[in-house]
Amino acid sequence: MKIKLKEGNMESPIIMVVAGKDFRDPEYFETKEVLTNRGAIIKTASTAAEEAVGIEGGRAGVDLRFVDINPEDFGAIVFVGGTGVTEYFENADVLDLARKFNSSGKLVAAICWASEILARAGILADKKATIWDGAKQALLSRHIAYSGEDITVDGNIITASGPAYATKFGEAIADWLKL
Repeated sequence: MKIKLKEGNMESPIIMVVAGKDFRDPEYFETKEVLTNRGAIIKTASTAAEEAVGIEGGRAGVDLRFVDINPEDFGAIVFVGGTGVTEYFENADVLDLARKFNSSGKLVAAICWASEILARAGILADKKATIWDGAKQALLSRHIAYSGEDITVDGNIITASGPAYATKFGEAIADWLKL
């Protein structure tokens, strides 16, 4: 599944993980638009079989279930927030997926409440991160340096505070990947 995107930049698609129901529409659609406009190939993964549905009714075609993701086939992983993301907080497969991307040095990104996935996976230790303001306790209780910024980039981890920053989030991801 290796796909050459641009002169020596990323050779693999980006996987975006959304909840099967109630993902945050702008966090998925706006981020995806920025990335595709910059030349990225996007694949969408979810617990939903064929289509995931956002809080605002947006529909995202699902390319594969998250349990079928092979980190070697992708250059980055992006976790999308929304109230449905809580289904992943205790999911060992999702947490392990975040760990695998991180340990291989690939980009791991999360927006809004999805930053809690990274916290629960243990990959934010010694990192600065941001999250939806209503969930900042998820970082603070794990002694993670909560930045309170709109977008925080720390090494191979990018976090964003919420849907108002989805476009900036997409731009930060594209910049990190040199797209």
